[in-house]
Amino acid sequence: MRQVPILFLSVTSILGGGSEVVYTLVKSIHELKKNGIEYKAIVACPADGEYFQLMKNLGIEVYDLPLRKLKLSNFYEIRKICKRHSIQLIHTHGKGAGLFGRIVSFLSRITSVHSFHGYDCDRMRPIHRGMYIAYESFFSFFTDAYIFVSDSEKDKFDASHSLVSNAQKNVVFNGIDPSRLNISRPRREKFGLLEDDILIVTMARVTEQKGLEYLIDALFELKKSFDQDDVIKIIIAGDDIKEESTYVHEKGYREKILKKIDECGLTDSIILRKKSSDVLSLVSVCDFYLSSSLWEGFSLALVEAMLLKLPIVATDVTGNRDAIVHGVTGLLVPPKDSSRIAGALIELINDPDYSESLANNACQSAKKLFSYDAMVDKTVDVYQSIIE
Repeated sequence: MRQVPILFLSVTSILGGGSEVVYTLVKSIHELKKNGIEYKAIVACPADGEYFQLMKNLGIEVYDLPLRKLKLSNFYEIRKICKRHSIQLIHTHGKGAGLFGRIVSFLSRITSVHSFHGYDCDRMRPIHRGMYIAYESFFSFFTDAYIFVSDSEKDKFDASHSLVSNAQKNVVFNGIDPSRLNISRPRREKFGLLEDDILIVTMARVTEQKGLEYLIDALFELKKSFDQDDVIKIIIAGDDIKEESTYVHEKGYREKILKKIDECGLTDSIILRKKSSDVLSLVSVCDFYLSSSLWEGFSLALVEAMLLKLPIVATDVTGNRDAIVHGVTGLLVPPKDSSRIAGALIELINDPDYSESLANNACQSAKKLFSYDAMVDKTVDVYQSIIE
């Protein structure tokens, strides 16, 4: 049986969708045998989060490399790893990893796969956007296959890279490891919450991408539509932490959000909770899920909410619109539109039967379309197509 060692390069190991996908792939593909090939996983990423140790706990070789920093030593270290383990394929995740990995793959004549986890050049200033498109166009000659996490993401890439071969482009939706959802739903008092409260939750890092200022304005409008006796709270599960400051590059954003919450008089109605291993237990006791993101690649948090049968309101952006069918599995609203967000939440709160129908549909859709097994199988299919 032929052995194919794969080097996974990722820009971070902090808690989040991208790291979860890398961890899931590494865990599933290491020592996987399929069609006469046995895969072996090796990983290089910064030791900046929990997933670094989790991958080491799997018995996999994991190297600490600062792939978000433009350091020439990264090229040298990656080449050393490739020689040491006779790497035959490099799978890069994120911009920095894509830069280092694809240059090394070209110089070492190693097959390469690149995953974006959010192709967001449309948000850049025109000069930066032009530079990035030129950069990615150039690197397409060193990329044997691309993996996009949603059809919308691939469409955005197609719009600016029409010369890249369709054979190189693959859509593989992120999938959820079912063991993550083996949770018992605790009582709300475990989290200091009351049973009669109306609870809206979002799993979001406190960054500009998540559009949290619009979430705050939506809650302010929402509370006007209900009696004072109705307690409505929003939980933001994923508060920024010190260790992430070099990753998110938005040190002042959290303070901006805290100031806005205070100015709107919502300090008792918005709970910022740090990320933790019991976040899905917290989500499971809430009534509704809200994504106010301004952009996404493909949100694992949204799929987790679907599988937990929460009625969902999400902004109509890349990734979200691939997961949610408006009026069938949830409600989509325009980004940056607090009034529409509030209106959608009011509709769901006032119509429990409709909310339950959307939640049930969403759960069935997620099980069918965004399964863990499908993500792993389709990724391996990409590997085998270019290896052969």
